[in-house]
Amino acid sequence: MASIKDNLDGKANEIKQGLTDKTSGIQKGIADTTKGIKDGYEDKKKAIAEDIAQTKQKIGTSIDTGKRVVTSFVKKLFIAAFVLAILAGIGYYLFASMTYSDGSRTGQLIKISEKGYVFKTFEGSLSLGGISVEADKTNIGSIWEFSVTDDAVFQKMLSLRGQKVVVQYEEKYRVIPWKGDTKYLISGVDPIK
Repeated sequence: MASIKDNLDGKANEIKQGLTDKTSGIQKGIADTTKGIKDGYEDKKKAIAEDIAQTKQKIGTSIDTGKRVVTSFVKKLFIAAFVLAILAGIGYYLFASMTYSDGSRTGQLIKISEKGYVFKTFEGSLSLGGISVEADKTNIGSIWEFSVTDDAVFQKMLSLRGQKVVVQYEEKYRVIPWKGDTKYLISGVDPIK
C-alpha cells in the first residue's frame, strides 16, 4: 500500500511539476508576447513619428519652394509691369511729340501769359477775326488757343500784345503737359506791318 501511495504521490508530484512547468511556460509565453507587442508598438510608434517628421520636412520644403517660386514670379511680374509702363510711356511720348501739321495763322494777339500749377507753361490766344459790328462793339469771331515753348518767342509776343501778328506753329498729336495746355506749339511770331 505504501507503494501505491508512493506511486500516487509520485504521480501527483509529476502532475504538479508538469502544471508548474506549464504555468511557467504559459507565463513566460505571455511575458514574451507582451514584450513583443510592446516592442512592436514602440517600433511602430517610432516609425510613424519618423514618417510624420519626414512628411513635415517635405511639406516645409515644398512650402519654402512654393514661396520662393511665388516670390520670384511676383518680382518678375512687377519688373515686367514696370518695364512695360516705361515702354508705354516712351511710346506715348514719341507718338504725342510727332508733328501732325504745321503752318501759320494770322490774327490779333489778345492774350499771352505764363500759367500752370506743376508745369509752368506759356499760353496765349489769337483772335482770327469774324463779323464785327462797330456801332454796338459786337464781335463774333474765332479765338485760337496756343502754347509757346521758347522763352524768346514768349518775350517777343509780350511786346506784340494787341497787334496783328503771323504765328508759325506745329500741331502735335496729343497735349504734353510740360510743353503746354494745347496741341498747337508756336515756333515763331512776326508782326504785320
